[in-house]
Amino acid sequence: MTKNEFSAVSLSGLSKPITKLIESIQCAIGTVYEPRKIRNIARAEADASIIKAKAKLEISSIESRALARLNHQELIRQENIESIIEKSLSELPNKVSEELAEQEWMMNFFDNCQNISNESMQSVWARVLAGEVAKPGSFSVRTLNILKTLQQNEAQLFSRLSKYVWRYSDSCVVISVPFENDLGVGGVGGVGGVGGVGDALLEYRDMLVLQTCGLVELNIWDGYKISSRRFELVYFGESFDITLPEEEASLSLSPVNLTRAGQEIFSIIHQTSDFDYRDSLLELWKDKGITVRKML
Repeated sequence: MTKNEFSAVSLSGLSKPITKLIESIQCAIGTVYEPRKIRNIARAEADASIIKAKAKLEISSIESRALARLNHQELIRQENIESIIEKSLSELPNKVSEELAEQEWMMNFFDNCQNISNESMQSVWARVLAGEVAKPGSFSVRTLNILKTLQQNEAQLFSRLSKYVWRYSDSCVVISVPFENDLGVGGVGGVGGVGGVGDALLEYRDMLVLQTCGLVELNIWDGYKISSRRFELVYFGESFDITLPEEEASLSLSPVNLTRAGQEIFSIIHQTSDFDYRDSLLELWKDKGITVRKML
């Protein structure tokens, strides 16, 4: 058995996360995942179909080319699927739920990822697969559809935005410094952008691109407001207790927040924190009389 091959008889010797991944895949493709075997069978059956068609139907050259094209296309798709599956093995957590990923979700997953040949984007899809296998329901079918059309440059743009994302309750909101406008601290104005200390701004047009992708919601008129004097914000796993001055009843943060799909994809993209940016934002708030306390 080669490095990447699995068979039914070997499942008992595999870790629980890998076993669950294989069983989830089996629900979608109808057989135990065996990368090399599947590839060889697909190639053999495709070749056989051409031979039989030529012998029995005396097919024309255009039909022959069509069959050859389909054969080539399906082999590439199979290679893409198997590459994503193999990448997902290293993304599986040590602990996974007992529940299998839904068959319909798995089928949608393979339908959406089969044409992804870019290595970087395959890694993103691999993390989605591993996350869903570990905890079914983590990624919606809508998110799969959005991810399917996401280009590498758009994913990189979203990754750049990640350093300005804070979690509040069940939402993710974008907050930037050092500029301030009538929308509130660190807002994105009609001609403004998002940026941190010493960092190139993500321009307003970049926000429009991400909005078109379905990753962010942009509301330059109302923005995102927290209507509470005391609340918690989380930045890259660090929690901060925020208390507004007595005369303030709410805090306007930003007109940019992540959609549900954006939040789900945010959880698996390459993220880079910027603690200089974080500290500058918190100092800006303190200068405005806002109490900031890091929670242990």
